[in-house]
Formats: sequence, C-alpha cells, structure tokens
Amino acid sequence: MIGLINTWLNRESNAKSILGMKIYYKLVGYLRLQIELDTYEGQLELNTEATVEEALHAIGIKGKPAMMLLVNKQLANRDTVLHEGANLRLVPIVGGG
Repeated sequence: MIGLINTWLNRESNAKSILGMKIYYKLVGYLRLQIELDTYEGQLELNTEATVEEALHAIGIKGKPAMMLLVNKQLANRDTVLHEGANLRLVPIVGGG
C-alpha cells in the first residue's frame, strides 16, 4: 500500500513539473530593433522553477545583449527563478553624456 502511495505521489509531482507555468514577457525600447523576433511581448509556458536565462532562450534571444532584466518590476539576473504569472521585462541600458 505504501509503495502505491509513493508511486502516485511521484507521478503527481512529475506531472506538475511537466505541465509547467505561464509567464509574460515584454521587450522595451530599442531592443525591439536590436533583437529580431516575431513578437516583442507575449506569454511563455516554461517548466516550473525555470530561470530568466531559460525564458530568454525560449523567447529566442541569443547572446547577451546589454539590457536590464526585471521580474515583477524588481531588478533580476539570469539566474533568477521565475514563478507562475511572473512578468519579465527586458529594458535596454541607455547611456549618454
């Protein structure tokens, strides 16, 4: 009986990680011109506990363009873990003089 319960629990936890989570993303400013994509905002379905780096890859961003990464309006880095419904914004770094 305990073996059946453990099998069921393992199956449930695996199902959750396969189903994933939805996050929302948006590229801001000249990043739209710098990074050639089909769309500059949208929704992604990622595995649970995915990072910003994985989201960037799923969006189609190659390399490491100069940009600030914001998750739910908070400064983030590429290792930041995302959660269901997170809002990821990619903001260009602007300089001048």
